Amino acid sequence: MAVERRQKRIWMAGGAALLAALAVGLVSGVVIVAGQGRVPLAVIVLACAALTGAALLATIPWWRRLDHMARDAHLTAWYWGASFGGGVALLATIAASGVRAPLFQGAALVFLAQVAAYGVCWLGWWAMRRSKAA
Repeated sequence: MAVERRQKRIWMAGGAALLAALAVGLVSGVVIVAGQGRVPLAVIVLACAALTGAALLATIPWWRRLDHMARDAHLTAWYWGASFGGGVALLATIAASGVRAPLFQGAALVFLAQVAAYGVCWLGWWAMRRSKAA
């Protein structure tokens, strides 16, 4: 009985996070479309970063309800799966369109942004752990 109640809470938190992420995606789309040509790119990027951050914050209740094994499965899947999938997509884009094509440049920008965000999160994780150990 307790497992079913816990599973329901996890599903409810996940559903709420999904709805919040969809809402943030919709708002992001409006910001991007409405801002093109009228708003500086830096403002659009900052607004999209804030909206994406809000979507990530909306997933915190779902994440906290997961047990250690489920969290580890998600972390492993994102690291290995996303790294492999991103690499395949990047190489396939090069093969299909060449390195000078806008499609490849967009794909490379996404891949570089993911690597940069990974590095920032990795440094933050170590910085938080180092202060406790010292």
